[in-house]
Amino acid sequence: MSKPAAGAVFGPEDTHAQSPSAGGVIGTGGQGKIDGLSKIVGTAQFVADMTLPRMAHAKLLRSPHAHADIVSIDTTAAAAMPGVLGIMVGTDLPTKHGAIPVAQDETALAVGKVRYIGEPVACVAATTELAAREAARAIVVQYAPLDAVMTIEDAISADKPLIHPEARKPSNVLRRVFQSHGDVDAGFEAADAVLEETYEYPGSTHVPLEPHAALAAPNPDGGLQIWSSTQNPHYVHKTLARVLGLREADIRLIKPAVGAGYGGKCDTFVSDLCAAHLAITLQRPVRLAKTKTRRRRAAAKNGTPAPTRARSPSTCASAGLKILRNLPLAGRFRTAHACSVKRRGQEIDISIRRTAESSCGAWPRSRAITVSRRRRRAAEEEAKFSRKRRSAS
Repeated sequence: MSKPAAGAVFGPEDTHAQSPSAGGVIGTGGQGKIDGLSKIVGTAQFVADMTLPRMAHAKLLRSPHAHADIVSIDTTAAAAMPGVLGIMVGTDLPTKHGAIPVAQDETALAVGKVRYIGEPVACVAATTELAAREAARAIVVQYAPLDAVMTIEDAISADKPLIHPEARKPSNVLRRVFQSHGDVDAGFEAADAVLEETYEYPGSTHVPLEPHAALAAPNPDGGLQIWSSTQNPHYVHKTLARVLGLREADIRLIKPAVGAGYGGKCDTFVSDLCAAHLAITLQRPVRLAKTKTRRRRAAAKNGTPAPTRARSPSTCASAGLKILRNLPLAGRFRTAHACSVKRRGQEIDISIRRTAESSCGAWPRSRAITVSRRRRRAAEEEAKFSRKRRSAS
């Protein structure tokens, strides 16, 4: 392999057309990674590395119950501990938000009840991380445990309590989508063999090197500046403005280097909302950085594909070609996954159900609805074209 020409420049400068690299190096010609050099040499700034003068550290208290009413929260002892600057609970920031219009049922911290193990209940800001952590442990929360809705069968049972009784349509079935393509009954009749099996996906969570973190600082003019380890800064910016009651113009959101996300940093997280609220309340910078252990233990709102089950009768013709799938598919807590492979005949019945397991993120949660909308738009376009053709004739 030939050596690079003398004076060749690599790294961020390589992305500029004015200074292309020369000869013998993969990825030359303006295809370099913009942030590659800073990450390789260790100069990239991640939120958890950042500090500001007078910065406070925030830590969360999480629920030990899968489903319970919150009877009371006593922060007296925690507030009196050395170094504690402020404590917030769910009622301090009760505005609901969510990744999609049909699921606007989330709050920064639990309000009135907890719905999964690890749901944040309170947030403490202190002069050190240790002081914040110890104060969070000193908060006394009295719970009244409720029956947990842990399985898909629980979610459709009339004997189990509602996860969101305040919803416009009270039900643990959040959404149902039915799609049919081809003649399903005829496909089963003509099949040489019908195979039926239940497939289960146990759920998973993303494990980026960098945990979720946010650093918020108030501006003298009443606005807010926030650094967030997010993959979706515009969405987080809009949600922060709505939940905090500020104009979007009053918030400046900065996305620094992000240590991976894999789709798990697309939503607005408790770290963003609590750091921002405490920064405004205390009028000083506040940073909330999750640890990897606690983030995995309460893998809520991290883009987590939740457990999914599919009962699938599939047919095969003599040539071995699968010609039909009948896929009743159920997913827990606002998520479902649909098979999008085109077949001669196919039915998909998606039921998106709430359970008391930790919630999931925007990508899997919105996929079923996106599929449904695409089909509807395609049908509308086809009908529109048909009307034009008839009028022309």
